[in-house]
Amino acid sequence: MPDSAVLACSDLRDYFASELHQATDRQHVALAGATEAYLADLLAGFARTEALLDTDAAGHLVTPLLARRLARALSAADRTARDQELRRLGDVALFWAGFFAHGFARRLVDVDYYVAMGGEAYRSLASGARAPSLAARRAVFGELAAKFVAVTDVLADLAEGCHRPSTDDLLRYYEIWQKTGSRRAHGKLVAWGIAPVRGAAPGTAH
Repeated sequence: MPDSAVLACSDLRDYFASELHQATDRQHVALAGATEAYLADLLAGFARTEALLDTDAAGHLVTPLLARRLARALSAADRTARDQELRRLGDVALFWAGFFAHGFARRLVDVDYYVAMGGEAYRSLASGARAPSLAARRAVFGELAAKFVAVTDVLADLAEGCHRPSTDDLLRYYEIWQKTGSRRAHGKLVAWGIAPVRGAAPGTAH
């Protein structure tokens, strides 16, 4: 995304809405208008780093721990608080899996963990959200749960500039495809002349 496009846009949410629509077309992902609108709001909200991170006991901003947020949801005093925690879990997992999947390569948890946690959070909201503001979005949460990997592909499309892939890039796209079935990762490999085989080691793909 060129810098000039960002500078020329007076409304960050409208900018993301336009970019999302183009990215869904490129990735051949069909989303309801309400779901695209939700994602545009999510991206505009997470444009500030502090909105994406959690706060530890000392008040420092830290990378969100999904298991801790799930524990908060399960121990919430009421259903509304539980739903809000689940929404935050789903939103954060979706954003990190879309924008930072390559950064998980050397961590204890990989992108499939974020996909599983985020998808389950959205599924719970789709079937049981009670707070009026969330209950009205059950269909949105249901679509995000059903198309979680496809939506991470859309977000990755937004995040990635055009560049020639390195060997590490190729191996990482193979790992992402193996773990999540990402159509985008598979398409990248095919475009670069690699025919990935399910279950084969990265070095044996041909």
